[in-house]
Amino acid sequence: MPTPRPATGSPPSRPVPPPGAAPSACRTTGDPVAADREPESGRDPGATGARNTDRSQAAARGHRVLRPRGDRGQVAVEFVGMVPLILLLVAAVWECVLIGYAFSLAGNAADEAARAGAVKGGGACAAAAAEHIGSAWNMTSGCTEAGPLYKATVTLEIPVLHPSLSFGRITGEAGAAMEREED
Repeated sequence: MPTPRPATGSPPSRPVPPPGAAPSACRTTGDPVAADREPESGRDPGATGARNTDRSQAAARGHRVLRPRGDRGQVAVEFVGMVPLILLLVAAVWECVLIGYAFSLAGNAADEAARAGAVKGGGACAAAAAEHIGSAWNMTSGCTEAGPLYKATVTLEIPVLHPSLSFGRITGEAGAAMEREED
């Protein structure tokens, strides 16, 4: 005589046979224990954490089982929501690169202008500064003699995403020792 299963906290998917009734057996193997389990997983449908037995049984019978549609399109929505943030981050990184490049460019142009001015004078100073800065950059330069040094100052406008747009200035300063000709 089969003993009834102990209660597990969730109702079984089918009724437990009454005491004294013949045990049901699996149709394919004849095993009385296999009859109480889901065909494809071997799990007890009454056990806690069992999958949705209606869907599992439908799949076992060869029926097409559709997934729940609650999350359908979620990836597309998240992608559309994140694209502006990603583009903003890329623009911020690009702006930092342009600021760093402008700082380096202004310093290098000031160095070259100071060297040219120390050897050839004021006209060569301004020409050397303009030569080392591209035409897309808005630049101003100044050259002065300060005792034994020739000083050059190059000021560039800080670009906003592109060199033709700007929101501030970066100044590069340099000095070079004056070259004096001996008589």
